Amino acid sequence: MMVISMMYRKLIFDIINETKDLRNVDLNDCTLFNPHSVGGVVMFDREHYWKCGGANEHFKSVGYEDNEINARFKTLGTKIMRTQWPLWHLTHARGDTSFNHNPYINFNRDYCLEIQNMNKVKLQEHIDQWDWHKDILVG
Repeated sequence: MMVISMMYRKLIFDIINETKDLRNVDLNDCTLFNPHSVGGVVMFDREHYWKCGGANEHFKSVGYEDNEINARFKTLGTKIMRTQWPLWHLTHARGDTSFNHNPYINFNRDYCLEIQNMNKVKLQEHIDQWDWHKDILVG
């Protein structure tokens, strides 16, 4: 069976707070928030999600976790498909835990690069050492 992860089309449009009726949004009036995003919204078969390690709990706060899960699942043989539609992001305040303020962003970036540089065998060995992954497989 081919396992598929579906993601949106890599475009995130920031929808301004004043927008009351989302049925009439004109994307020309919105900010292109991130033209190269690999995450934000993903869907997996549950069994395959856990087989590939689930969410990587090594990341601190936010930043690079979407890049990591995309690279990890590709390396482990997941077929990635994208919808033809962009993602709408509703504007909100950015707090101390946002990407721009994360004091661990360099750790997250370096760890993501480490994962991206692993081959399939090394990556599976790495995942098999994650405590939360062991618990899920046993449980």
